[in-house]
Amino acid sequence: QSYAEFLAECQRAADERMHAEVETIRARFDRQLDRLEERLIASQRDLKEDREQLRAREAEDRWTGIENLVGFMLGRTPYRPMSTSTMRERLVKKTRAEVEQGKETIERLRTQIEGVKREAQALFQASQSKWARVAQDIQELRVTPRRGDILVELFGVGWTPHWQIEIDGVTAEIAAYRGV
Repeated sequence: QSYAEFLAECQRAADERMHAEVETIRARFDRQLDRLEERLIASQRDLKEDREQLRAREAEDRWTGIENLVGFMLGRTPYRPMSTSTMRERLVKKTRAEVEQGKETIERLRTQIEGVKREAQALFQASQSKWARVAQDIQELRVTPRRGDILVELFGVGWTPHWQIEIDGVTAEIAAYRGV
């Protein structure tokens, strides 16, 4: 086998190992990304619901304020309307906090997903460079056989008689037997 053929064979073997290693890395990170993306989708859905709930509560709070104002103008007692208004404001604040928490969760998950992708990409590149170096790391190794390492299974001597003649200064060989 020539050096170029041997180098190509080493490259092919290194490529096979690299692809196997990359698939192992990909499988591990695919599981992580799937879990994170599922959590991201759930968080986005929750954020949408929280925003809708916030809009509804803000509308309720506005209407409660209007009702309280009209009630004061008509001479109603302020105790019940004030407690209702306070309760509505508290619910609006709580829902706003949930919306902000949902935004932070989504941003954190997106950051984690990007981090996992960067980590996977770094491992892919490290694997490729490692196997490229391995394929190029060829060293000559002299192997000296020992007598005990040699096993002769078949031995023979073959001979075919030929006439060696010279014709006009050119040497030629002619079979000295008749083939069957």
